[in-house]
Amino acid sequence: MIQNMLDALFPAKLAELCKKMKGGVGEGVKYIVAGGFIALVLSILKILLAGVLSGTSGLSVAAAIAAVIGWLVMLIPTIIVTYLIVWIASMLIGALLGGKAAFPQLFLMFAVFGAGIAVLTGVLGLIVGIIAALSAGIGALLLMAVSLLVGLYSLYLAFVVLKSIYGFETMKAVLALIVYLVVSFVVWFVIAMVLAIVLVMIGLGAYMTAGAAGAIPAY
Repeated sequence: MIQNMLDALFPAKLAELCKKMKGGVGEGVKYIVAGGFIALVLSILKILLAGVLSGTSGLSVAAAIAAVIGWLVMLIPTIIVTYLIVWIASMLIGALLGGKAAFPQLFLMFAVFGAGIAVLTGVLGLIVGIIAALSAGIGALLLMAVSLLVGLYSLYLAFVVLKSIYGFETMKAVLALIVYLVVSFVVWFVIAMVLAIVLVMIGLGAYMTAGAAGAIPAY
């Protein structure tokens, strides 16, 4: 599994994996969990080392615990959102571009290269985190540069997956990537809006409850 994650970081090997790997959603979920867990371990290591180097070990332990809790809380939502994005994108690609590919295989390959990117991000984050602990200014610049490069490279790997799975020519693969990006944006935007509305409703409810209980003065 780890070897597949690493191979998925190289376009030529990723294209080969798209042709030879078999599996479905269940296998893809395993890769999402495994890649996320490895990235979590690397993140914890980064936090603890940065704490030692900066002399804030107590705070770093608390931050590491928070990172574990955050990962556990976000694991299932991440899987669900990934499923939705790939599922909707696959339907639209089929309808708009005539692409014929099995959704489970597409989900699996997105999960495999996504897990590879998670591990790569964890390794680079560890390196940048140590540098940031020694020099905050240089670390911040490196973090921005690394984030941009990894983001762009992730898009290229997504392009490779779509081109290989669907057997598209370059232009069609680019259009398929655009469809995937639009779907990703819309899904995350809707989720953000729903969360914002829920938080506002909770806030209003708490305010009204406090007012009814006399905790807030009436004017």
